[in-house]
Amino acid sequence: VLGARERAAGRPPLGPVNGLLYAFRATAPQLLYDVVAGDNGFTRTVPARRAAPGYDLASGFGVPRFRDIALALGR
Repeated sequence: VLGARERAAGRPPLGPVNGLLYAFRATAPQLLYDVVAGDNGFTRTVPARRAAPGYDLASGFGVPRFRDIALALGR
């Protein structure tokens, strides 16, 4: 939804943000919501990975807190 609003306002797409997210993990980890419980299992044929504090195979470093990131970037 946010991407559609940005495009409708004539703003360019974000493009690859992986490097930015890794930088936030190192310098401002509060900008990522760490998923610490649950798993990513959704089929019987793919093994589920459990979430845990920090990096894990279920959610990586977590979920970006997009509002907080936008505020940090001055948007």
